[in-house]
Amino acid sequence: RIRARPLAHWLEHLRGANIGAAAVASTEDAMQSPHAVARGLSITREHEGRGQIRTTGPSPVLGRTPVTAGAPASLPGSDERAILEEIGRPNRG
Repeated sequence: RIRARPLAHWLEHLRGANIGAAAVASTEDAMQSPHAVARGLSITREHEGRGQIRTTGPSPVLGRTPVTAGAPASLPGSDERAILEEIGRPNRG
């Protein structure tokens, strides 16, 4: 049934019911959306070895407990020494 009508119809129908709706053609479009950027859902930050990258930000919006983005993912193998030390194993590399 949804495919039977054009996108413009559904956007108008949803917005008319006071439901937020927007056309999104791709993940990249969603990540560059002014709304996503303004709400912190799409963030750009420095990643070791990769430079500036765009990632998803934290989605909950909590008034009394603000949520912040954690650290970017580590490069493969970069935590090896710390993990091995933590479990009491010598680094064999």
